[in-house]
Amino acid sequence: FPDNFTSHDIIIGVGFQFAAPVSGWAAQFPSIKFLVIDTVSAALPNIISAIFSEDQLGYIAGAGAGIVTNTKVLVIYRTHPLDLTP
Repeated sequence: FPDNFTSHDIIIGVGFQFAAPVSGWAAQFPSIKFLVIDTVSAALPNIISAIFSEDQLGYIAGAGAGIVTNTKVLVIYRTHPLDLTP
């Protein structure tokens, strides 16, 4: 558990492996918001669980990054080729 954990407004965990830890942290720190992606976590008021299809997740990540960027610049790093064929 990092020392600066409580200095953040929201903590994001991606993947099923974060379901249990987020549930415990959310109960311990009710003033911090938690977002878990690709899994469902405990039903606490400070946890949001988000499950998306793979094709939707990239769009949502890009939209979210666009909202929070101060520089208006986004960089995408892909590990597999992007097929833009219609």
